[in-house]
Amino acid sequence: MPANLAEVLDTAVQACRANAELPVVVLSELRLDLMAARSAPLEFIPTRRHLPSLPEESYGRYVRQRWSLIMTKWDISHEIALSLRIDEFLAEQVGAEITQQLTCEQSRHAKDGQPEY
Repeated sequence: MPANLAEVLDTAVQACRANAELPVVVLSELRLDLMAARSAPLEFIPTRRHLPSLPEESYGRYVRQRWSLIMTKWDISHEIALSLRIDEFLAEQVGAEITQQLTCEQSRHAKDGQPEY
């Protein structure tokens, strides 16, 4: 994470609000300094480091389901990736092979032709 991440998040939040959008910050690191000082709702997706006893496939499904819940809960229509997009995050955490398997699995369960995350 860049040292000026708080400033970057504040700038992104301000830009979203200037466009009459509700920004939602999604973090994968437990950074209390960022969590306490944000002026936007915050969600957390744990990394493998946070859930070491969970098998990779279960972790991958959990992250996909968590992401889907976040997208639905906040009715997110646009994403600004300051670091990794969700597929890149998953590939980094569990590897590309499992990520591809989970992507195909999610596609089979998609509703209305829209893939679920």
